[in-house]
Amino acid sequence: MSRNILWPLSLVFWVSAWTLSILFAYETWLNPHKRIVTADIVNLVKEQIVLAARKAKGKAVNRRHLARQIERSLLRVLNRIAIDNHVIIVPKQAVLAGSAEDITALVRAAVVGNGKSLYSNLDLFSAQEESRRE
Repeated sequence: MSRNILWPLSLVFWVSAWTLSILFAYETWLNPHKRIVTADIVNLVKEQIVLAARKAKGKAVNRRHLARQIERSLLRVLNRIAIDNHVIIVPKQAVLAGSAEDITALVRAAVVGNGKSLYSNLDLFSAQEESRRE
């Protein structure tokens, strides 16, 4: 009779151990925790407007088109940085207490780019991360 009781208990133990090991592996390797970083979005948008005004040199500019273009390019860069570096980016002005790493310079470099690729400077973030770990 004791054999009949031990078999289900053993099965429950091994199923639980498997489940816990799968959950541990998922949390550790497949779902890395994301850090919160900030970027000064307001200044980045202002800089893009000033750059567009300089390029226009007195010509009429469609403000809605300009706003959409700036929004698209900024969102594209922010999303790419967030995905590639496993971070959550919040506006610098939204931080009420505490501190978070500021990546405004990285976003600025990626938005302005060098004409070849908007994302050519993304390696800066991983280099900063490695130097901080050492």
